[in-house]
Amino acid sequence: RYICEGESTIVAYSVESSGAVPNTILWEPATALSCTDCNNPTANPTETTTYTVTVSVNGNCEQQDEITVFVGPPISVSIADDAIISPGGSANLTSNVQSQTGGDPGNLIYSWSPSDGLSCTDCPNPVASPLTTTNYQLQVTSEFGCEGLSNEIQVLVEVIQYAVPNAFTPNYDNINDRFLVLFPEGSNVIIRKMDIYNRWGQVIYSDSGLGYWDGKHKGQIVPQG
Repeated sequence: RYICEGESTIVAYSVESSGAVPNTILWEPATALSCTDCNNPTANPTETTTYTVTVSVNGNCEQQDEITVFVGPPISVSIADDAIISPGGSANLTSNVQSQTGGDPGNLIYSWSPSDGLSCTDCPNPVASPLTTTNYQLQVTSEFGCEGLSNEIQVLVEVIQYAVPNAFTPNYDNINDRFLVLFPEGSNVIIRKMDIYNRWGQVIYSDSGLGYWDGKHKGQIVPQG
């Protein structure tokens, strides 16, 4: 049997007999047993213990068997701090499982929730790529049945705020001379590519670094409109 420290389990025995039924029962050792002369005592040892049961008929025809109650340490689980990603980005979620008493927790089963955007839900360190802001939590269960529930973290999908003007005046008066996309002050957004089309769908300007258009096509200011 496997139990978590502080928990209990019932230890029992069964007898196959074609004659007299055993009427004498003795469990040893008596450590952490609810009774030593009953059929199904409750055991709550603080460390792994092997119990031996001896049964007999009026002191004769003794038979023995044993059962080991394996005791595992309680565990605590924590996961990394909140993360901020851009749309389409990802963040590594890392977990830390510790034994509260220093013992070996044994094999661990991981269960992340929700599963949205995770590369795996049964691994210790998944990659999160949610489409929208999502809160994650991790539950870990040891082979002894000890459970630990982590803190909850948030992977924030940051929506980039911006504004696109619907007009500008490239007349070199230093007022609204350039067409450019406006971002909040302090944001570190870089425009990788910007194409300007005329009303007939023709590209008249293509930028891959400046982040603005000065209103010219082939060196000339384009007509109004």
